[in-house]
Amino acid sequence: MKSKKLLNSILLAVFTGFISLIIILPIVWIFVSSIKPRSEMFSIPVQWIPKSITTAYYLQILGNPLFKRYFLNSLIVSTATTFANILLATLAAYAFNRFFFKGKRFLFASVLLTQLFPAAMLVIPLYMTWSRLGLLNTYYSLILTYLVFTLPLSIWMLSGFFATIPNDIDDAAMIDGCSKLGVLFRIILPLAKPGIVACSIYIFIMTWQEFLFAVTFTNSENMRTIPVGLYSFIGEKVTEWGPLMAASMLACIPILIFFSSIQRQFRKGLAGAVKG
Repeated sequence: MKSKKLLNSILLAVFTGFISLIIILPIVWIFVSSIKPRSEMFSIPVQWIPKSITTAYYLQILGNPLFKRYFLNSLIVSTATTFANILLATLAAYAFNRFFFKGKRFLFASVLLTQLFPAAMLVIPLYMTWSRLGLLNTYYSLILTYLVFTLPLSIWMLSGFFATIPNDIDDAAMIDGCSKLGVLFRIILPLAKPGIVACSIYIFIMTWQEFLFAVTFTNSENMRTIPVGLYSFIGEKVTEWGPLMAASMLACIPILIFFSSIQRQFRKGLAGAVKG
């Protein structure tokens, strides 16, 4: 029995290590390529440890005002989408969990069913809508579009987490004089902090890396986001691999810092959503 458990543990460790290697290897390759001189970029055999290190690509990217603009655009769009999403998802999830109204189950299922539609199918309808409203090439078109695609899953995650909070807490707070909104902001939200953090990370990452809508709804250099800016390094005949790798690493830094700083809260949030 013990030998079987030991074997299962070893197999699990090997499998986990293999999956981790697959995930980490591309990031390591991007970083190594970003500090290689051009002469070693395509050398055979492949050199994982460069003979000489260069920071020219990073200096080139950091000195490019357009890249700073791309970074700022992504930061504005991702932050605004995250705040708006959390506000709307919190109110919706609270209503689904603490109020009883006709058609609640059908409405909740309808919210989740919207996730079945592929993004590519909605590009043209959304493009026509934003064009008629004069919102193309603005932050509003991207923020509203990202809200459409991230809000349903956020509502589901927070609904599951709110379900783990006993209703008795609400009753006790209301006996002490709290209103429904008072219970939400003073009691529920502090207890649901891990779930809110988990949703925030999901929304921020999804909007930060999104490419299809960003390239479709923006056509000027000043409105491009990071993914679209990275694509500009790929030309018809020549690809600037060094600057592309350096820009990719710089684009990953905010996500890595954000996620690593609150990963514990993220795990708690996912656990709460699953239990709910």
